[in-house]
Amino acid sequence: MASPAINITEELVKTSIKAAKPKRLELPVPPRVDHADHMLKTALDGWTKLAADHIVHPEMADKLLDVLGALVRRAGIVFRVNAPTKYGSEEKVREAIVTRYRLYDLLLETIWNLVGMERKWARFRDEDAERGVKILLAALKEWEEIERKEYGKPLILKAVIEEQLRSMKIVNKGNSMLAYMAQEVEKELREDNLAESYVNAMAKQIRENFYYIAYEKGLCKFGNDYALGLRWLRHLGFVQVSTNPALAAKAYDDDPELWERFKEYAREVLVKEHPEWFKEPEKYIDDIAMEATRFGLLENFLVFRIPFILSKYHDGMVSYQLNPLIAHDVEKSVEAAREFYVRLERDLMVYDEYLWWGYNVVEKGRPNLVVKVAAAYPAAIEIAERLNEMGIGQNITVSYTVAQEVLVGVAALRGMAKAIKKGIMPTQTYDTNMGGRLEDHLRESIAADLLLKGLEKVDDAKKEEILDRFAKGLGLGDDKIAELKKKPLKERVEYLTNHRVLGRDLIKEPFIEALAETGAYGSKEDVKKMLEPLERALKLSGTFVAQRVYD
Repeated sequence: MASPAINITEELVKTSIKAAKPKRLELPVPPRVDHADHMLKTALDGWTKLAADHIVHPEMADKLLDVLGALVRRAGIVFRVNAPTKYGSEEKVREAIVTRYRLYDLLLETIWNLVGMERKWARFRDEDAERGVKILLAALKEWEEIERKEYGKPLILKAVIEEQLRSMKIVNKGNSMLAYMAQEVEKELREDNLAESYVNAMAKQIRENFYYIAYEKGLCKFGNDYALGLRWLRHLGFVQVSTNPALAAKAYDDDPELWERFKEYAREVLVKEHPEWFKEPEKYIDDIAMEATRFGLLENFLVFRIPFILSKYHDGMVSYQLNPLIAHDVEKSVEAAREFYVRLERDLMVYDEYLWWGYNVVEKGRPNLVVKVAAAYPAAIEIAERLNEMGIGQNITVSYTVAQEVLVGVAALRGMAKAIKKGIMPTQTYDTNMGGRLEDHLRESIAADLLLKGLEKVDDAKKEEILDRFAKGLGLGDDKIAELKKKPLKERVEYLTNHRVLGRDLIKEPFIEALAETGAYGSKEDVKKMLEPLERALKLSGTFVAQRVYD
């Protein structure tokens, strides 16, 4: 006697998806017969985004529509075969749900690659990309109707859409451009036409985005400094991300599922590779932290494999900060960079073999990594040269002056020259002008100096009166003002003129009034005239440094 059919509910769908784990990518790649077969099998193994990214290569341009047609044909058969309603076993039902979920995700992620800037990098013709979107959308709409007929609602499609939107809304805990885009998309969703309304709404958000338009017009290239949401930003044309252990920690905080994945990775992989870490964790705390950071940021490297390889190591970089406590030590810094690089390349070799299966890609696995080198330390000069000599890119950072940037930059060029002599194609190197921080420092220093010199002209009672009024004008509460009164005068002034309190502009009424009240600089109008050229110069300070370095 056949088992009774299991009711397909939203809860069953969600728990089935959450419990499903992707198969581990291993070499050699299992047998595939063509690109569509590779995409389908990779997606069904749980690597839907990797499978969707597989189409983004110039060799696909002349056969894009044929490959998409083959993919839709095969995926459609798999979708129909895996009807959850025909099984009486809960295990089989859950497997069918996961299969359909992965098929939906594959097609939607492929659509975003055809809508986004990826189509340009792959040199797809616009008309082919548009036709490709229509092909995939037709399949999605058909599958949506199949779900409605089988169990009343497109529950699995809805779950896929919710998860994609969730990946946008968690960025910076909802206070981000991507979260806003997700909210705008949600407003356009139609329950009676879910697939089409979702695709149209998201495509509109991508195509009308400022960054997308600016990149397409060749006005600028963009990067980000946050570890989540990068795949969506890549669709907009973003080609770089700057990271550090603090940002990786924030990613773990914002996405609890990331922490669960790391724990699973530790149990399955790290305990075998580094049993000593688990026996004496305090002794290996730096190693554990570096590996947790690498794992947390790994998705960043994977997302940007496409622009990295297709631009021949120019774009798609992940700028990574090693342990800042060893930034002054050449040997330790170079060794730490090399170790991180080797571990990363091991993972990327496997990933690339799947990503670029069937394509002519000369070098697979090369890390799209630039290591942050702090120009504030003399050791940075040798570190930059030695990293570039090995083909490891670096990001000259913590650099504020012309001398710092030029000296480390020239060292990087020497390293590149040595690499080229050995036949190594250099990786893109960055020189990060810390203009904003330089501007903040100069403004804070000037503001504090002006106020302290002015206060020297008045008695103690007047000092207190001026500082109290200044603090209130900046919006500080009575409790904070009372707390500040316990501190030395210089410390109080430095707090009030910090950019987090005063802001990034000297032309502020409370500051002007405070200086005028000291009587050291004339009337309020005189003070304002004095501050205006200073503020103009401050706003250009970082730019002046960058211009001089360029010259």
